[in-house]
Amino acid sequence: MVLIIGAGISGLSAANTLEKEFLVFEKEGHTGGLSTQYISGGHRFDFSGHYFHFKDKENIKKFVSRYAEFIQYDRNSKIHLFNKFIPFPVQLHLSYFPKKTGRKILQEIENRKITKPDNLEEFLLSQFGETLCNHFFFPFSSKYFKKELKEILPDMDKGSVPVPDLKSIKEGFRGKKFKREGYNPVFYYPENGLMKFVENFGSGVKKNIRLNEIVEKIDLKEKKVYTNNGSYKYNYLINTMPLKELIKKIEPAERYPGVAADLENISTAVINVILEKRHRKFHWVYLPDKKTPFFRAGYYPGYKIPTCYMERSLKEGEKADPDELKESAFRLLKELKMIRSREEVKHVDLKIIPVSYIIFNKKWKRTVPPLLKELENNNIYSIGRYGSWNYTSMSDDIRSAINISGLINNLE
Repeated sequence: MVLIIGAGISGLSAANTLEKEFLVFEKEGHTGGLSTQYISGGHRFDFSGHYFHFKDKENIKKFVSRYAEFIQYDRNSKIHLFNKFIPFPVQLHLSYFPKKTGRKILQEIENRKITKPDNLEEFLLSQFGETLCNHFFFPFSSKYFKKELKEILPDMDKGSVPVPDLKSIKEGFRGKKFKREGYNPVFYYPENGLMKFVENFGSGVKKNIRLNEIVEKIDLKEKKVYTNNGSYKYNYLINTMPLKELIKKIEPAERYPGVAADLENISTAVINVILEKRHRKFHWVYLPDKKTPFFRAGYYPGYKIPTCYMERSLKEGEKADPDELKESAFRLLKELKMIRSREEVKHVDLKIIPVSYIIFNKKWKRTVPPLLKELENNNIYSIGRYGSWNYTSMSDDIRSAINISGLINNLE
């Protein structure tokens, strides 16, 4: 028997490719996790921007295309700086900066001395220089991570911070535009929305899914999972719940003393908004300005009614004032000229995502890989962005789940 904890994108991917007897436990009353939609005021909303990236993953594209038609979008993302919308990535578009500032940034990059950085702050400084860091990378990253950059590992961004060659940076300074940089120059979204995709994705394994079933305890010695509805023996366990929550449920409780405290994350407050009109063409915009608490704002693709989201990072456990957040959202929409007046806002909703982005603190490398290995030695495979406590895309998570299912299928 294989037990799967969580019916999000990773859990459903594993379920769809397992050839052994299995059950899926989902604590919510629906499948999909953060990779589906929810309803507020009669409208469907995503949990902020969750898109598919199939770069170098054509087999994953074919796999998910069995369950939905996907629309391809050429990324149009911006950085709001100097009261301008600068194309992403900012380091390739220095022509948008005031001439003196852009030239200074270019000189600092030309004179950079690449060293092996000890932390994220050193990495950014060594690659982009002090001026560009002070204008964009430091204020944006501080809002996003809610943590001192000196306390974050330098090499875990997985391509989200492109480091262009000097020739391209010089061309950008002279006015050339770049559209294909980074890991997501093209992204995909289900034609009929994430909710319909997830319904189709889970339809073939529906009889094996136990909704509203909450895992309370895991006994490694007995290979047994205890839930709010009973107990279940397993041969193999596939976990997709946050790793820090998983280890709290493993008996004996003192097995991993202090490990959960070493696993850091940020939470995200997402403001979702229905608009009367769409005034901007970008998909999303990064926001380094300290005046707004949000680090990103964007429009959802494929929605018939203009729908946008704004994301604000919260320290784990930090409380957010809903009224204050919504007022900040109105001000930001006006500042970005996504609305002309408040009357254009037809519906507003707030969602708090308790575990949204992993923080790669200096304890990560000596904590996470050994922990995952030990769990595997006990026939527990912890996968997905939160299960593996890593920075992964939905396509990465699907591929990982398929690989784990293939491994288990071949085991006795």
